[in-house]
Amino acid sequence: MQTDYHEKARLIREESTSIIASLHAEGLSRKEITDILVADHGVPQSSAYRFYSAFISQQEEPWDNPQLNSTRSKAIQALERLLEDAENRDDKTEIKEISSIILKAVKR
Repeated sequence: MQTDYHEKARLIREESTSIIASLHAEGLSRKEITDILVADHGVPQSSAYRFYSAFISQQEEPWDNPQLNSTRSKAIQALERLLEDAENRDDKTEIKEISSIILKAVKR
């Protein structure tokens, strides 16, 4: 009985992942995809979001995207220039704000 439950759950997850891949390729949003899983396939909403998140996490990682990486680097460089300017003006408040933004950007 327990095995049947796990097998059924596995099949639902696999089928949902296949549906998500197809709908994602069509360019549908996360909400549209999860709504379709819930309404048309009877997947519980929390499971639909969980399956979608798992699918997305298996896709290309955003930091592997050269264009996004370049844009991110340029943004950090711009912040560093602003930080240098704030340091030259000895603006402690602005230095603190910009430093915080840079740290958050680097951690991502």
